[in-house]
Amino acid sequence: MKKINAIYVIDDDPILVFGIKKMLGLVVHCDSITDFKNGKLALDNISHHFKVSGHIPEVIFLDINMPVMDGWQFLEQFIKLPIKEKKYASTS
Repeated sequence: MKKINAIYVIDDDPILVFGIKKMLGLVVHCDSITDFKNGKLALDNISHHFKVSGHIPEVIFLDINMPVMDGWQFLEQFIKLPIKEKKYASTS
């Protein structure tokens, strides 16, 4: 099993966040699973860590309907980050 350094769960539903974290704990080896209640908090955290270390989370679970900054707004800002290497999930 591949080790994942960081997973972010961006969702305002605490029950869903609890369930995702519980399931991930059973099926993946991860150093850090962090949750955020809205896209703004997550984007601020990602931007800070990217400026400091040049790294972003390897996996992001993103809710679309949230207060403050929804998933679509988060994505609009996230793709503006100057990330050189982008990895995308594949089905192969």
